[in-house]
Amino acid sequence: FSARVEFYYYNITGNDQLARNNSFEQQRNLSFFANNYEVSLSGMYYILNPYAGKYFKRKATDLFLTAGIGATKYTPMAHLDGETFDLRKYETEGQTYSNYALVVPVGIGLKFKLNEFLNIITEAGYRIAFTDRLDDVSAQYGGPHTDNIAAALTNRKSEIGVINQEAYDKMIPNGQRGDLRSKDQYYFASVKLEVYLPSDLLRRKGNKYSKEKIFKKPSGFDKIK
Repeated sequence: FSARVEFYYYNITGNDQLARNNSFEQQRNLSFFANNYEVSLSGMYYILNPYAGKYFKRKATDLFLTAGIGATKYTPMAHLDGETFDLRKYETEGQTYSNYALVVPVGIGLKFKLNEFLNIITEAGYRIAFTDRLDDVSAQYGGPHTDNIAAALTNRKSEIGVINQEAYDKMIPNGQRGDLRSKDQYYFASVKLEVYLPSDLLRRKGNKYSKEKIFKKPSGFDKIK
């Protein structure tokens, strides 16, 4: 086992017009983008090649599973008439909500040993978010709004005409806008460089620091038999 703390800056987007086989979503005509942050604490379990904590004895490849707990800050935004708006501030579903949420990160990865001190990691990660508002869409239409911008951001069905008449007629205040039955999820695919730091990294030896041994010999463990 091992543990790690990670920080991510990530982007998510959505556009109902890309739902080609769903006329309800096309008629709803909502879209968003968000530049978000995530911090997490995770445990890692090495499946195939345990090496009892002595990293310089690790194998050429290490398969691992990871799971933990984290938090994300999210800010769904939308474009309207050439301007950008923070959707959360306009209460498009008639409710206020926090732009912070707990997340549960899980994943699987594979480490490749480059040399004694360096690994390349490929990893696929899945996040379960304890919110349904990463995209500002969760439940029913808010309104009626007295603010024109709030009204325009809440209900955008008329911008594209009528695609689904039944859905169009139901897209009114308190009508269905999203789906509360499930929380949001998102995914990461990443490639990372991992560096192991020897305990004598910052000790001088002559006129040089031993950190140079991370990239060239002599080894940081040249005295270990």
